[in-house]
Amino acid sequence: MREAQSRLNEKIDEVNRYKQSVAQLQTEVARREQLLAARPKTETAPAHAPVDDTALKELREKVEGLKSALKERHNERNALRRELQIAHTHLESFQHPAAPLATTEPEPLDEEETWLLPQDAPETQPVRLVEFPKGFQSVLEKLPRHVARATVIMAGRLAAGEPAAYVGALRLKATPKVMRQRIGSDYRLLFRLWPDHVEIMDLINRKDLERKIKSLG
Repeated sequence: MREAQSRLNEKIDEVNRYKQSVAQLQTEVARREQLLAARPKTETAPAHAPVDDTALKELREKVEGLKSALKERHNERNALRRELQIAHTHLESFQHPAAPLATTEPEPLDEEETWLLPQDAPETQPVRLVEFPKGFQSVLEKLPRHVARATVIMAGRLAAGEPAAYVGALRLKATPKVMRQRIGSDYRLLFRLWPDHVEIMDLINRKDLERKIKSLG
């Protein structure tokens, strides 16, 4: 986590340097444009005009190049912020091992297993972003704090591609693209995997799972 924070701080400094360079060049471009515009109209083709025009063009091209580089540094900074968030989520899971995560409690022996496909073969999962449904914050607020906390931690672990997070994550027979992971013994997290993000679909009480599966079908 310290390493991620350090890289983020360095990237923020780099972004700020690029911003300053762009601002300085834009100021210089504006100054030269004003000088060119202020020349007397009677002045005909002064010897230094082509040189000034070329220098101004080069400055403009340099500004555009710096803007493009600045955009890339912005993207890198945002990626590092996401990396830090994932590291923070991992740290939280280590600091609070008693949180009722999916892999710590046995599956209740009931008909739930008949709605699920067997465990997928282990595979390396990429790092993805997490996409929560609209209004999911209000869903979490209605739950016990430890359940809400465990849900967010599990979503972060799934997005980070943590192998242990996928143990017990089973596909629904009715809709195999939808997966189910346990949050403690009483709640079920439904989600879908996309190439670049984990789509959190719902968090429900296990007694409502059958009804939810039928609505998805």
